This record gives sequence, structure tokens and C-alpha cells, in this order.
Amino acid sequence: MKNKISRKARPQRKIRKGAGQLPSRSASVLVYEEIKKKILQNELDSKKALDEKIFSEEFSTSRTPIREALIMLEKEGLITRQDGKGFTVKQFSMKDIQDLYEFREVNETGMAPAILSKLSAQKLEGLAAILDEVQPLLQKGTPGEILEKSFAFHIKFIELCENSATIEAMKNCHEKILRIAWSCKEEATSVDDYQEHRKILAALEKGDLQELQATIREHIHIARDNALNIVKNNIERLYFFP
Repeated sequence: MKNKISRKARPQRKIRKGAGQLPSRSASVLVYEEIKKKILQNELDSKKALDEKIFSEEFSTSRTPIREALIMLEKEGLITRQDGKGFTVKQFSMKDIQDLYEFREVNETGMAPAILSKLSAQKLEGLAAILDEVQPLLQKGTPGEILEKSFAFHIKFIELCENSATIEAMKNCHEKILRIAWSCKEEATSVDDYQEHRKILAALEKGDLQELQATIREHIHIARDNALNIVKNNIERLYFFP
């Protein structure tokens, strides 16, 4: 049976403590982080405008930090501004999805030589440790937790290139893909991801550039095709929200 990702209820985060209110900039960063979590985990209805009043009440803060947080999210491409309707969570078209995975393929295969040249035993252990945490989760059938570990694996892998500009761009790309993945993820694909990540780790351990690039490319193509199939066959599932 195919399972959608389970979501555990999280306590609301209060931005105001006691009678005092945090400075606008500090509050806006906290609000930004909380709204971003909701977006990435597909918890907000992409068909409705983001209500600043509701966020203001939820986070016990004024609308100014809410507006500042939304502007930051707009710059990252996670929400869009609609004329006269405020902000909405960005909906990804098939072209958007193709572009994201193409961007991944070009950059992740392209930075493979730099990664191998800077690789160390300690860095390999860091990647292996993440995958070791995934294995028991596979037995419990918790694709949501596995997805979070998968995201951590990808970010750790990207950071191996030690290029700040590349890391920043790739993190933004993976965050957008993460939102799509929350809808596409199933128990079976979680197992596939884990096995593909093990292949990437094995190629790194061998120091084999061609094998590493081929393994990365195959992994990206499989993830891309899964996402595109969701769009073709069940668009509502892509924008599922609880």
C-alpha cells in the first residue's frame, strides 16, 4: 500500500515572550523560519492567499515581521505575489520541475571533481552516519522522517565542494524539491532513495569520478521522473495539505 507522509503536529512557536516583543528583525527571522517549514512540508494551501492576520495571531507578533518574512520567502522563490491578492505558495509546473532537476544534474555532476579532490575520511563518515540513521527508519515505515534524512544527506554532499556560492544556490534548489517530495514520497521510493544514496557513497569511497557522476545522474533522473509522474497523473496530490 502506498502511504503519504505522516505529519506530526508541532506546537505553535510564539514570537512574543511575556509582555515584551522581540525587535522587528529578530521576529521576522523567526517567523520566516516557521512559515518556511510549513511551506517545505506542504502544510499550506497553495490555492489560498497567505493570511498575514492569521500568521500574526499564530505567532503573537505584529504584521510588520510577517510582511518582512514573506518578502524573504518571495526572494527565495517559495511564494509568489499576486496582484491585489497578497502572497500565495508557489505552485510548480512541469517545466519548473524539469528545470530544478536539470539544474541539479548540471551542478552536482559538475562539482563532483571538486568534491573528490577535497574528500577526507571524516567527511565520508559524516555522510555514512546519516545513512546509518535511515536504516532503522525504513523498518518502521516512516517516509517523512526518511525524507528529512535524505535532505540532510544531499546538503552534506553539496557542502563537500566547499564553494559557498554553489552551496547557497543548491540549498535553494533542494528546498524547492523538498516541498515537491513531501507529496511524492512513498515507502517504496524511500527504500529506493536509500539504496541510491548508498551507491553514491560507495562511488565516493572508491574515488571513481565517472562512477560518481553516473550514479548522481541516475539518482536525479529517477527522482525527476517520479515527480513528473505525480504532476501528470494526480496534480492534487502534489499540492496535498492536511
